Amino acid sequence: MEDRYKTKFDRLIAIAKAIKENSNLTSKDLSRLCGGVARQTISEYIKILKDVFGYPIAFNYQSNSYQYYREDYTDLDKGFTIDEIMLLLMALDSINNLAGVEIYNLQSRLISLVPIRVREEFKKVVEDFGFHQIKDTQQGNLNHITKINQAILEQKRLEFYYSPSLFEDNQKIVSPYGLAWERDKCYLIAKEEGQAGGLIINYRLDRIIELEISKEESIIPEDFSLKEYLGETWKMFSGHPERMKLKFSNKLRTLVEDNFAQRPYQIIDESKEYFILETVARGIGGIKIWLLSLGTAVEVLEPESLREAILETAQGLVEKYRK
Repeated sequence: MEDRYKTKFDRLIAIAKAIKENSNLTSKDLSRLCGGVARQTISEYIKILKDVFGYPIAFNYQSNSYQYYREDYTDLDKGFTIDEIMLLLMALDSINNLAGVEIYNLQSRLISLVPIRVREEFKKVVEDFGFHQIKDTQQGNLNHITKINQAILEQKRLEFYYSPSLFEDNQKIVSPYGLAWERDKCYLIAKEEGQAGGLIINYRLDRIIELEISKEESIIPEDFSLKEYLGETWKMFSGHPERMKLKFSNKLRTLVEDNFAQRPYQIIDESKEYFILETVARGIGGIKIWLLSLGTAVEVLEPESLREAILETAQGLVEKYRK
């Protein structure tokens, strides 16, 4: 494989440029371009370019090749009717676990499918039904998202000020790894330059100020998987991965399984009264808060550091309420 395509992001950029310049490239052609990677890998790269970075790439089944949409692409023969779009917009407005920029992007894309001749009138009808306009802070998020995606594709670092509280802001220089959503917040997943121990940190976009793309290069490790990282991360708290064993009352079984549904875990022991769960997770501070909320229905078996942290907090609570 050529040195210039030695990382997956090198290959992503190469594929995007090649398809834009030549609309008749097959997966075999793209595999050859990237130094002979498997065709399944090419399919995964195409999916990332489409789903994550929004590249308008389509597969032409007649020529078995990839191509960009035409600039005037508005073919809705197999798409939605206006009534269906209206129903989808209303359904999006009623979803509670998606919000802000995420909902706005989906609604805007749906409205863009409406013929131009009726679009303005259609927008007014939607607004009358309660279509939420994007807030200024959310518009800032959209600008951030565009810059972050650009930095990742161009393999550049990001510079910004971060305000974790009302009275504090710190300048950061980071290597961006990706973006993630948790409830109605968007997060930048990045490695802070100079951070000891290789700690990856999750930055809330609404707390990022003056975001700029640096001229310095940034390389995402080949073995880094955003999906695996997020699977280990607890409620977007940052931290190193920690292996832990937790003993829960069986009364909490459904609650625990719901909270760990998207995370790797296994039940290593169980009885009529309890079950013991083993998992690897990042963000031990966030896990501690959740475990404390469960009271005596849970016991931390490992790691010892988490047991001690919970004991210290519990003792502090006892002292406070004894006064």
